[in-house]
Amino acid sequence: MAVYIVDVGGASLKHGLATSPRYTTTPNYMRMSAKASAIQIRRPIERGYVVNWTLQGDLLQDLVPPGKDHTLVLTSPLFTPEKLLATQDEVVFEEFEYSAYASVVPQAMVAHGLSQQPPVTCIVDLGFSCTYIVPVIQGNVVLSAVRRLNVGGKLLTNYMKECVSYRQWNMMDSFEIIDEVKEAVCGCSLNFTSDMHAFASRDAPVVQWALPDYVHTKHGAIVTPDSMLHDSTQVLRLGVEQITVPEILFHPSDIGLDQAGLAFGIADAILACPDYAHGLLFLNIVLTGGTSKLPRLRERLHADLRPLVPSEYALGISSTTEYHRLLEGFG
Repeated sequence: MAVYIVDVGGASLKHGLATSPRYTTTPNYMRMSAKASAIQIRRPIERGYVVNWTLQGDLLQDLVPPGKDHTLVLTSPLFTPEKLLATQDEVVFEEFEYSAYASVVPQAMVAHGLSQQPPVTCIVDLGFSCTYIVPVIQGNVVLSAVRRLNVGGKLLTNYMKECVSYRQWNMMDSFEIIDEVKEAVCGCSLNFTSDMHAFASRDAPVVQWALPDYVHTKHGAIVTPDSMLHDSTQVLRLGVEQITVPEILFHPSDIGLDQAGLAFGIADAILACPDYAHGLLFLNIVLTGGTSKLPRLRERLHADLRPLVPSEYALGISSTTEYHRLLEGFG
């Protein structure tokens, strides 16, 4: 019986056959308005957990194959309340009519699917709703060492909305537009103080972004000398936002969050594991999730984490975005 995997994420659903070299990505939300310029979005996930299985079931209905011919694998976050898991089981068995299915931890699936799987790995899942730091030893998640940071792609986008709305245009109702801007122009700073001084100079590396008007264009774009702009096109000027938005990952206190940054969270999670595993965990840190695609994230994390790692241990950080390999490995 074929195995069909669905990774249920806050921003999207990634799904495909375990034996397939390809997978499909589908938005995990429902639009409530036909006008793209005034979109209202309903999401079944809040703070990383599926809290609306009626809506989630509707979104999955047209994606999953017939239950009689397939086994279904769904990802569920760590520490999901039993009530939510019971509702998930009910939807799968009664509404989708599957006779066999498995609920798995997504970070464990990543560790299992790596092409050269080390026996000891620390998975750092920078997702939409939050960031999970999950040590995995011999295929088993060390639950007592798992750490969660309430900083993810959604928070970064919302913060960028506030910055842009305060300084320029009101973009508070334009999540998708600002999310596109964030993915195109933001990157981690390798020397935050120096870069902030650079943005204060006359030669500041400002990026101009042409907003879509949904008449001539449906997507924004970086303005270049060759860009042909319509008279009605509105343009955002993005300066320090390019680095201050990703900086929240490393210093959540900058926006009033009483939490440690990413580097400290990783060190704390690894040092909470058995002593014999520390060296291998620091050597095998794997970044995954949509927010892990931020430019220069790996280099910045290495610089911040190295002072927190005991000198006798080497530090190794890699990233994986080849999701189809993870599906193949799990299947």
